[in-house]
Amino acid sequence: MNIGLPQPEIVRSDTRRVVNLNLPEPVVIVSTLFAFGGVVTSAWKLTAVSALILIIIGFARGWAKVSLSRVELSREVAQHRLYVGETTSLELILENRKTLPLPWLRVDFSLPDGLAISSGAEFGSTRSNYEFTQSFFETFSVGSRERVRAERPLLAARRGSYRLGAAHLQSGDLFGFYETQATTATHAQEIIVFPSPRALPGFRLPDQTPDGVGLGRSLLHEDSSRPAGTRPYQPSDPVKRMDWKTTARRQQPMVRLFDPSRGHRVMVALDARTLDDNWRYKMQLLEAAVAAAVSVSVFCVDRGHQVGFVTNGAPPTAGPPLLLPATGTAQLDAIMLALVRVQANQSTTLANVFDEHARPRLGGTTVRELTLVYVTAHLDGQAGDWLLRLRAGGASVMVVYVGEQSDTEARVGDIAVFDYREIFADAGQVVRPDPTVLHA
Repeated sequence: MNIGLPQPEIVRSDTRRVVNLNLPEPVVIVSTLFAFGGVVTSAWKLTAVSALILIIIGFARGWAKVSLSRVELSREVAQHRLYVGETTSLELILENRKTLPLPWLRVDFSLPDGLAISSGAEFGSTRSNYEFTQSFFETFSVGSRERVRAERPLLAARRGSYRLGAAHLQSGDLFGFYETQATTATHAQEIIVFPSPRALPGFRLPDQTPDGVGLGRSLLHEDSSRPAGTRPYQPSDPVKRMDWKTTARRQQPMVRLFDPSRGHRVMVALDARTLDDNWRYKMQLLEAAVAAAVSVSVFCVDRGHQVGFVTNGAPPTAGPPLLLPATGTAQLDAIMLALVRVQANQSTTLANVFDEHARPRLGGTTVRELTLVYVTAHLDGQAGDWLLRLRAGGASVMVVYVGEQSDTEARVGDIAVFDYREIFADAGQVVRPDPTVLHA
């Protein structure tokens, strides 16, 4: 939840303009001519009526011109981190900080397709010309120096990172002759929708023996989250283990010691390829794979394992497609954020990404200690060969499969494959509100 009052959005003065709605320009011209003619001919009644019309028109135009001045709009989302299918509240706050009332004020803004207004009889909607946005509007009546609020439930319909579009404000005079339009900047708050984790029946990591040796694996690594003191530096110690504060205090080079990890060092490897074709992909399969990767990550973090993440679906602006293994909820949050931004990638293999980014940072010893969980919606021979090479190098390898291939195709030698196609079959479906509660 956000704490504090929402910040008002700035109505850009450069976007403000007055529009003539229902008053034909000839009315102004004719009224002006009649008023002038009445003065010349001493027809005072005609002059008075024409002057009254011109005064009303001028008053209406002036009213419309200042209608959006000193008006503040705030849009506040109660929760900015949601899971798919969850609902939060969107609050619209309009404040008229001047004496002149606003008989009508319409607020219109675009809503990303991953979000939806889930109910509200007074909330209108129109489909925009853009495929991935909807335009929603609400009309208010705001009195002199009055603040009005409207709260609507906001549904997280699909995984992603979203912002509400710029708000368009429209208001005018009491007679409906003129209208003023203005626009705010894009909403600053980012709304993040996470894929929902699901239970993984039968899923388990490779067994470990009581002395800390995994089956077919070397001794468990030291866990940097479990400090165990210091000792004098030895020539074989890496510099990154130096404890500089203790070294300065004792006037002797000292290095940090850590207890061995009590669990696995897991690398969740998400393959963003869904088909053999380099130019096509299936969004539903990608969403199923992302949801499965989230579920595996939650499973491992809840059991105290170190968990890392690598994918070939990271967008170019998201930074390196790798998170080194670590424990705790902060690591899970980082993995979840990385999964929110995953995109389809049909051209780059996960093996290439792993060899380029993960292997140099992990080192040969760490790779041999890994439990690699390969999450995919498409298994091909190239990926299978890579997994077999990793296992031959000492890593424990397992597959979580959510694709559409046959049982024969979804195999990689004798590597354990957990088939969760049925569990994640609906993960790619966009959650939608009941259309009967929205006004078109």
